[in-house]
Amino acid sequence: DLIGCPQEEGIELSPADMRPPALPSLESAVSALLRDSADIRSARALHEKSLSGVRLAKLDYVPEVSAFVKYTNQSGVPFLRSDFTSVGVQVTWNLFDWGKRSHVISQRAAESAQARENLRRTENRARLDLEKAYRKVEDARLLLEAADRAAQFQSETLRIARDQREAGLIPPTRLEEAKVGAAKSELEALQARLGVCLAVAEIERLLGSR
Repeated sequence: DLIGCPQEEGIELSPADMRPPALPSLESAVSALLRDSADIRSARALHEKSLSGVRLAKLDYVPEVSAFVKYTNQSGVPFLRSDFTSVGVQVTWNLFDWGKRSHVISQRAAESAQARENLRRTENRARLDLEKAYRKVEDARLLLEAADRAAQFQSETLRIARDQREAGLIPPTRLEEAKVGAAKSELEALQARLGVCLAVAEIERLLGSR
């Protein structure tokens, strides 16, 4: 965006908002993750598909039942009516298939068990990643608190050093050292605040917020 701007044009940078957004509780985040995660939804769909495969394989043991209505017209047998209607039920059932159906059911059951284990593993991995990210945020916030306290201390040290320099109690080098210490502590506080923002962004990525 800055390419082509006149060199004499002044550019003012607005301060970045380094305040991380509020996070839900870990329990709420885990519930939302298990409900909305694309990986978990995919693993759950595969598991449901495998269960449907087991049910379909078991249906091969169910006999096929069909009803029929038949109209017949005949003239070859004189003592029978020339036309009549018959109604019946036809049942077809394969008694022996040399273990084919049981083999298919065993195969579908193994696929279902594998899909169930994959779903459990996917949910556990997602839960552990989220808990790890929450711990990382907590550690980053503790570092930020320490960095803010150090920055306040260095800022107060710089104020005292300036007063002492104005009174001629310390040499200029002591004042410069105080300035360096204050700038360094301010930079460390900014880095700690950035660490909190990055840790929160990781949680938002896991939850699908971004």
